[in-house]
Amino acid sequence: MPGPQFRPQICCHTGQVASVQIFAPDHLGGDADALLRLGLRQLKRWDDAGLNVPCIAIQLPLDVACSAPLALPLIWEIDRQGVEARRVIFTAPDDRRRDHGLGGLTLLGRHGCGVELSCLDPDGLNLLDDQPVVARLRIPQGALRDCHLDPGRGQVVLSLLALAERHDLPTIALGVRSRDEHGFLAQLGCSVVQGDAVAPLLDVDGATNFLREHAKPQFRHLLQPRPAA
Repeated sequence: MPGPQFRPQICCHTGQVASVQIFAPDHLGGDADALLRLGLRQLKRWDDAGLNVPCIAIQLPLDVACSAPLALPLIWEIDRQGVEARRVIFTAPDDRRRDHGLGGLTLLGRHGCGVELSCLDPDGLNLLDDQPVVARLRIPQGALRDCHLDPGRGQVVLSLLALAERHDLPTIALGVRSRDEHGFLAQLGCSVVQGDAVAPLLDVDGATNFLREHAKPQFRHLLQPRPAA
């Protein structure tokens, strides 16, 4: 039976792994408890192997992200496995309907877990009033297409980075497809990137090998990021 897959998320400033997103196999689709359980076990295995994975990232199903009672078992699992809550980042789907709140994410954040919000989710951004709950802001994949070539899209990315800067939060860009796109985002001041340009979707062995390679000394990026304007 296939296991989960992993996507390393890379820091633009250091080139090191900032986090690893975990994706459920088909037979566990929508089962946040089972996916978290697998993810925490793998995180502990990487710790035992001396591999530096600061945190894992998990996208919650919409119902769990919106419901505190449904999110509560995730807290119990984190505590049961003895992993620091800050090493787990939870996020909601980009297509969340505006008539749903984020009670589940809010509860997880108040427990000490990281919470990742979309820069394009106006209702979700209300959580910024409760700063300890939010770990980083996400620039959705659709906002990035050809941002290094299209001045209009580049301005959209700049405005999203400026929003994050106002709240003193790091940003993560999803679906980065090319080295040019990656370099452009690093120059603008994006904190973390995920996508084919930096790391493919990997099985557990591939992810472990990727982490071993990135545990070696890395040269800093030639392109130094600058603050978003």
